[in-house]
Amino acid sequence: MKYWKITRLTVALVALIMMALTAVAETPQIKFQRLDTRDGLSNSQVNCILKDSKGFVWLGTKYGLSRYDGYRFRVFHSSTKDTVSLLNDHVDNVYEDIDGYLWVQQETKYCVYDPKKERFIHDLSPWCKKVGMTNNVEKVFIDRDKNYWMKPWEGDLYYYNPRTGTKARFDVINNAFGVKGKQTVTSIASYGRSTLVMTNCGVLMSLIGEEKRVSWVSKHIKKVQPHEAVSRRIYVDRKGNYWVTSEGRCYVYDHRYKRWFDSLTDYLRCLGIGGMSSDVIIGDVQEDNLGRMWVATDHSGLFIIDYAKRELYNYNHDKANESSVSDHNLLRLYRSLDNQMWIGTYTGGVNQVVLNKDNVKNVALGSINTVTEDKEGNYWLGTNDNGIIRYNPVTGERQSFTMASHGLSSDIIVTSRCASDGTLWFGTFGGGLIQYANGKFTAMRKGTLSDDNVWAVVESADKNIWIGTLGGGVQCIEKDGKISTYNQTNSHLSSNYVSSMQITPEGWIVVGTSNNYSLIDPKKRKVVNMKLDQDATRSSVVASACTQVLMDSRGLVWYCSSAGVNVLDNTTGVVTLLDQESGLSGNNVCSVIEDSRHNIWVVTEYGISYIQLTISNGEWKYDIRNYNNRDGLQPGPYNQRSVCLTSDRHVLVGGSNGLDIIDPERLGSQKIVGYPVFSGFLLYGQQIEVGKKYDGHVILPEAINESRRVELKHNENQFTIQMASDQGLIKNRSQYVYRLDGFSDKWMKTEAGNPNISFTGLSSGKYTLVVKLLDDRNQMGVDESRLEIVVRPPFWATWWAYIIYAIVVAMLVRMWHHRETKKLRLEKLKMEKEEEMRKRREAKTAYDNISDELRLSFDNIFTKLDTLMSGENDERRYEQQQQVFDSVETLMTQISEMKPAESQKATPVVRQEKLLITPTITDVQIVSLDQKLVDAATKYVEDNLSNGDITVETMSEAMNMSRVHLYKRLTAITGMTPSEFIRDIRLRHAEQLILKSQLSVSEISYKVGFNNPRYFSKYFREKYGVIPSQYKGDNGVSPS
Repeated sequence: MKYWKITRLTVALVALIMMALTAVAETPQIKFQRLDTRDGLSNSQVNCILKDSKGFVWLGTKYGLSRYDGYRFRVFHSSTKDTVSLLNDHVDNVYEDIDGYLWVQQETKYCVYDPKKERFIHDLSPWCKKVGMTNNVEKVFIDRDKNYWMKPWEGDLYYYNPRTGTKARFDVINNAFGVKGKQTVTSIASYGRSTLVMTNCGVLMSLIGEEKRVSWVSKHIKKVQPHEAVSRRIYVDRKGNYWVTSEGRCYVYDHRYKRWFDSLTDYLRCLGIGGMSSDVIIGDVQEDNLGRMWVATDHSGLFIIDYAKRELYNYNHDKANESSVSDHNLLRLYRSLDNQMWIGTYTGGVNQVVLNKDNVKNVALGSINTVTEDKEGNYWLGTNDNGIIRYNPVTGERQSFTMASHGLSSDIIVTSRCASDGTLWFGTFGGGLIQYANGKFTAMRKGTLSDDNVWAVVESADKNIWIGTLGGGVQCIEKDGKISTYNQTNSHLSSNYVSSMQITPEGWIVVGTSNNYSLIDPKKRKVVNMKLDQDATRSSVVASACTQVLMDSRGLVWYCSSAGVNVLDNTTGVVTLLDQESGLSGNNVCSVIEDSRHNIWVVTEYGISYIQLTISNGEWKYDIRNYNNRDGLQPGPYNQRSVCLTSDRHVLVGGSNGLDIIDPERLGSQKIVGYPVFSGFLLYGQQIEVGKKYDGHVILPEAINESRRVELKHNENQFTIQMASDQGLIKNRSQYVYRLDGFSDKWMKTEAGNPNISFTGLSSGKYTLVVKLLDDRNQMGVDESRLEIVVRPPFWATWWAYIIYAIVVAMLVRMWHHRETKKLRLEKLKMEKEEEMRKRREAKTAYDNISDELRLSFDNIFTKLDTLMSGENDERRYEQQQQVFDSVETLMTQISEMKPAESQKATPVVRQEKLLITPTITDVQIVSLDQKLVDAATKYVEDNLSNGDITVETMSEAMNMSRVHLYKRLTAITGMTPSEFIRDIRLRHAEQLILKSQLSVSEISYKVGFNNPRYFSKYFREKYGVIPSQYKGDNGVSPS
């Protein structure tokens, strides 16, 4: 009995040891990327999936058709007011034809989506005409080679090859192939030259459309499931085996066995693969590029059959795991040409798996505080409550070392290091320092050490071990066992509370403390305390307590704290704060590490930030990309300083949910595998629809990716172009670079995960937008996409407006020239007139100056000649005297004519222009001094009218004025000289006497002051145009 107990105990111990040492068979991890209504999907029930030739992913849902471009959704719905919308909101299937048109099955009807016009066509007659059938479509299929298979209601199945024009017709209706009842096609699948057609009655036939013949017919499904079923689907794998899913069951025909298997369970059992229950409800099957078969089930999640390993893996929804499949109920599987696997679910939206992309592996090992790698490639993990775990990343084998099992001094491990000789060192909380060598654990405790809380361990170039404690400063454990202590007291260390330690490439030890950080030269044992200044960009104060300090290969110091990470450039002294505001995944930074490509990984509480650095003009630029549990990472929180770079360049990160094994080449890499696509256009934040008028004109007559041209008004210069790629990846983080030719030759970069290109205030003109994809090394791809952007000028800046402006300007110039010419001509005439008037005035003045003296002289001559002639009795002498008289008179006339010839004609005009106050013999009211002067002069002349001797001298004396002043005033007022003024008044009185008296001309002459009747007649004729006697007769007065 005792022996039996000992035996059982021995067996139990052996079993426990074997369990600890034996590798655990694990289900390969698959990271499922999700999209649902929270991301913009129209409905969480996804019935069908299609990735078109442009890279857009189309998801047919219970409520609308959704297009996904890798960044955003665009949803199409039906509308009773829109004749080019969907027929209804339920979408069952989507196919793409050879011309890029999408055929959308909506229950029993179809419509066609035109990608250029972005509208749905309800009239299928043009395609029916090509195929050769009536427009009474019941079923439409587009096969792998883009051939049409169309069936009208109660009609045959039509085949049409758009490349060759070949047409064929196959009888699949009543009584066809000896099957009674009405048949219809439920699905098709391409295999080689054949097309497999599945009917609702369970008949499977192989048709060769180009040869217009039926290759073979199978009625096996009809036999085992005789009733009709519209949900039957046919699928052909790469080996040519047939898979038929019908009402939750799966039938398989395997060519190797040349037989049908009536359940998937039986087929797998035949292959030596177990684990599939016979009651699993199967909805769809799809083979991946690795030759594994994916099986979608109802309420049992996803199964993957690995033929090579003869394993069956099951993946189910896990509420706590964002990278698990999003639902237990799976409706549809789809594999794109670029080997992406898509899963449509009943309530969980759509899932995507990118095959051959094992970015992150999660290992559930508890809460991991620290991790290091030994010489054999094993990972040694220090846990928060379960001691140390050794994990083999190749086999998955794990072994635990605890206080209970191996006598550790503490189960709380906070730091670890593998020394160059293979010795492992572990710092603990409360248990001092643990050394593992030659399969044994040895502890060093307080007394030997300055403190039992060892927070950091490093190895210097001289093979000494340096530790940082929580309260006891820094200690150096030399190879001979000697221990040296460096603290605030003996070495002026910035603080005795050490959080992290690192050996730089130059051999210095960077010590992070609760009071900034210190540098230690392990050779000279010299301590230099360092302190970060405030952030130069935000003027924020750097937190003094750090979680970790790292000096990277560039010499930049990364100072991690709960307020972000401060980056110090020792060359310039610039400190830059990176936190959530500047793009980091969070503010609480747990750890930081530099990978083999010199990129930086910053671990925050609930995410990891991948940072690429570039320098421009002496300033560092930080390109940040964030990852979280939706990218396959553990949900967090992560633990402080739990990070390690392995020999195979993987990044290990520990958290409360285990270990993340990250492949930086894949997770951080953004390989260029496609080309840029123009996905949408926003004007002032509003999505612009194709063919719709905005502000009186159509901005997009065709889809922007089709037309590659946008024409805008001058006031429509604030717009955004939405970019995408043909990758079709969920949560695509590809970045784009763009250049706007015609505006700038500088390349700009979009934000990661948000490839929108926006412009504001673009002036009128023609531009070309050039866009390329950018890889993770900031290298531009070769493929580029171009978009022509035309901003029309305003009305006043168009070419025809400029023509109008030119015409108007020409007319104005002509008018100005004509006006200036006329003005110059008038000025010239005026100048000529003024010159002429000046000359007249000068001549007149000269004449006036001599006229009075000459007139008196001539009057004396005439008087004397008249006296002589009146007393002459000798006729001969009288004639001689008469000749003298005539000569003198002629001379007087000539002198009178020295006055400008046209003065007699112009005088009235000049008087009309210059005569402000004319002399009058009538009584008028005196209104001015000038009038008074004229009246006084007039009165003087009238008072001395019969006196022929009055002159300007006698008048000036009578009026108490100087001769010159009177001459100037009277000439300025009347326009006449004093002599002319006197003569004018005499002539006016003479006119009155001629009209009103019976006096003779001679009597009137003497009465008005003319001493010679001939002079009187001459001046009268000058004023009135006729001699006095004629004037008298013309006015009805008989001559006396």
